[in-house]
Amino acid sequence: MKDVKMYNYHGDFLAFQATKGSSNIETSSVCILQCKMCFRNKSLTPKIEYKDSLKNTGVLSLINFEKFLFFNNKITLCGNYSDPVYWKNLLPALELAKEYPNTKIQINTAAHAPNLNWYKNAFDIGGNVRWVFGLDGNINNADYYRKGQNTKLILDAVKLGVEMSQHITWQYIVMKYNVEVYNECKELANSLGINFKTVFSDRTEVPLEEDDLQLVNPNPKKKLSTIVYAN
Repeated sequence: MKDVKMYNYHGDFLAFQATKGSSNIETSSVCILQCKMCFRNKSLTPKIEYKDSLKNTGVLSLINFEKFLFFNNKITLCGNYSDPVYWKNLLPALELAKEYPNTKIQINTAAHAPNLNWYKNAFDIGGNVRWVFGLDGNINNADYYRKGQNTKLILDAVKLGVEMSQHITWQYIVMKYNVEVYNECKELANSLGINFKTVFSDRTEVPLEEDDLQLVNPNPKKKLSTIVYAN
């Protein structure tokens, strides 16, 4: 794992958001996963905060989405409380985005869509779209953290995306429970021609009973300058 470049949350994400005309959009409040450290579930976040956020979260309309298309160079669909594949307007939004070919769309998703045909329909639309799939482990253990994830369906979607010439990235958050299969997953991604993005963190606030979900720091003697949250 020494050859892996660390993910710098501020330099790689926040700074880009602030300076390059980019927006990250919460499209709804819907997600079927029960990831233990997600804001929807984790004990470290008061439930009242989540409930208050839900009160202020609606379903993004196509009219408002088009405003983002007009004013931004890049739009990221990566919710804190939702997964973009459950946004009822996602496929029409991808069709609409083709009218703004200079605006990049990045879809960060860890939950699974209804079936493989849904992904085929999405990939068929094409456009300036990049897909980032959160798969934190192999087919046997990725759902240890991503509770409720149909990992096989997502892997099939990833393979289909490559076959259909889509821009696909496999994002892997390294935790204690999945560090042993990290190289296996990276080799699989490389063999499929998939971009493989590794996320590390020095976060230490995981409850003791969830020790296997501790995020791995590859350089324990060096404190990382930033924290990447595993949502």
